[in-house]
Amino acid sequence: MLTFTGLVDVVHNMGGAIGHYYGDAMLVYFPDKDGLAAQRALACAQMMQQLMAASLSRIVTNRPPGKDPIFDLTIKIGVGYGRCQEIIIGQPERNLEFVLTGPAVDDAAQAEQHATSGQIIASLTAVAQAGLMPQADYALFDQPPIPQPPAVPILDWSAYDKAALA
Repeated sequence: MLTFTGLVDVVHNMGGAIGHYYGDAMLVYFPDKDGLAAQRALACAQMMQQLMAASLSRIVTNRPPGKDPIFDLTIKIGVGYGRCQEIIIGQPERNLEFVLTGPAVDDAAQAEQHATSGQIIASLTAVAQAGLMPQADYALFDQPPIPQPPAVPILDWSAYDKAALA
């Protein structure tokens, strides 16, 4: 759980949000209010890789005698860019679920399928939108650390009155 906490902190500090957890994976998204979402996503991916390499690459667990308690952890990241739909489905009295769909999600999923352990694979669309020179569609993104744009809050809580917040 500490691994996810550190990675989620990086996402939130960059102005992103977790759209969904899938077992040991997560879908991260950056709303594009200012045209810098792709740059934020790529900078975030680099920071997440750096955190994994520096602090989270090895964990020790309680295991039965004779079993190795040490696990090596890696991360692979796919970055896409495009439009998406944010949908909340379910029954309010039972449960609600946030669903993110669309070309941006498909683009990121395709990029991630091309990645191997320790890699960031970015789509041509994401790299071009970030103002960088794309190599090819779904190419290894191994550029020097890119500038981190200022985070843009996803929700402006001050825009809601007390009744709406309740």
